[in-house]
Amino acid sequence: YQRRVHGELLVKSKPMLMLGRLIYLALMLVSVVPTESTLEMVIVLARHSARTPLNFVIYPGVFKEKRGEITQAGLRQAYFMGRHLRSVYIEQKNFLNLSHHNEEFYVKSSSAQRCYLTAMGAIYGIFGAPLDPNHIEEKPFSEEPSPLYKMIGNPPFYTKEEEDELIQSNADSNHGRYSFPGGIPAVHVRVTNEKHTDFFFHAHKAYVCPLVKTIQNKIKETDFFRNYSKAVLTEIGEQIVDILNKERAPLGVTNLTVDSLTLRKLKRIHDGYKVFAYHKYQVPPFQKKLLKKLHELQFFYVYHVKYGDHFIKRATVSLFFRELADMISGRLFNKTIPHKFLLYSAHDSNLEAFLSLLLTIEELRGSPDFLPPFGSILAVEIHRRAGRSGGNAEDYFVKFTFNKKELTVKHCNDSKECDLSWFLNFLEKNHLPNLIDLCHSQTVKHEPKIKRFTCPE
Repeated sequence: YQRRVHGELLVKSKPMLMLGRLIYLALMLVSVVPTESTLEMVIVLARHSARTPLNFVIYPGVFKEKRGEITQAGLRQAYFMGRHLRSVYIEQKNFLNLSHHNEEFYVKSSSAQRCYLTAMGAIYGIFGAPLDPNHIEEKPFSEEPSPLYKMIGNPPFYTKEEEDELIQSNADSNHGRYSFPGGIPAVHVRVTNEKHTDFFFHAHKAYVCPLVKTIQNKIKETDFFRNYSKAVLTEIGEQIVDILNKERAPLGVTNLTVDSLTLRKLKRIHDGYKVFAYHKYQVPPFQKKLLKKLHELQFFYVYHVKYGDHFIKRATVSLFFRELADMISGRLFNKTIPHKFLLYSAHDSNLEAFLSLLLTIEELRGSPDFLPPFGSILAVEIHRRAGRSGGNAEDYFVKFTFNKKELTVKHCNDSKECDLSWFLNFLEKNHLPNLIDLCHSQTVKHEPKIKRFTCPE
């Protein structure tokens, strides 16, 4: 068409009109397509909170709880672990719905008391009403249990078969649940079998998987292990014995000798020291140089002996990885799994095995946290990419956060954002379909590989 503007003839064709409309529509679409990724699923693997010493008690008679049990300080730590998760995934990211506990929230725990009470404390921290920190027992112990201990109590155990029956029948019973004070809906807690038959959380133990002992014994027979062990015991063995015997003499305990020391026993002494230090109790006067050597020794033992063979790493996480793969596929693709927040209350061993597969030994050596302290959290976040429908794995990426620090993973192009397809393949290749049969075979098909060890910073 034609029209005059200020006396000049202006010609505007239909193609120009169409182009203008297309540009307008494109601008409108840009304004509605999301520019940021969407958090779709979170997996949290947590180490239990503070406990009493497992094996070596430096000063006998201090702890009222049994060996390896959670302490009141540990319950307090579990509660604040939950408050942290609430802050991130409810208050900041608006990810969890407080009214949809069992629909969105999945909890699984080792049968160890310190693990399932950590799970309960964390759940209360996430969903419970805020507690006045002054009313949570500050001191590790008192004659009466802390208020938090009374609130949490002991959740009942139930087996996989009972869990399936509970879910299928949609039963209203409280079996396998715990009702919180203040009318908060119950939350299911799945507790695995007793540790001596538990391949989910304890496959790294020789009493569950006998092949583990065979492999670790082969590692201990290597010249590398023997030379390192001899050097460490020569350097710090006598010093450790002298300090501990002197410190424990008033208690009538002076039976530690240099000949009785092994790397494993030194690792247990280090664990006992850290437990007493966490609870702010008296500790032996170990100098910084000695503590650094004990830390180095523990790193060596964990990542070069305990997980010095690839089979042991894979065995430890095998059933866990299989469940994660099923959960992710069921949630994102098949739409059969309602849970979008998975919380696993486990042991340092489970975190160590996961981390040793995810990261290189150089990456692990870079932080003292990779010997996971009490209450450590490895969070796996699955995000849907901006503008993607979510119909396939390429539409998602995965981020790993360990103790509030984002991890850069060399195995996935040295990135902080790994493709979900890479992560699913990572889970699949580290799952052992015939785990139980392998564990009860005594054949080691390959020699354990040990890399040169240097002191972690």
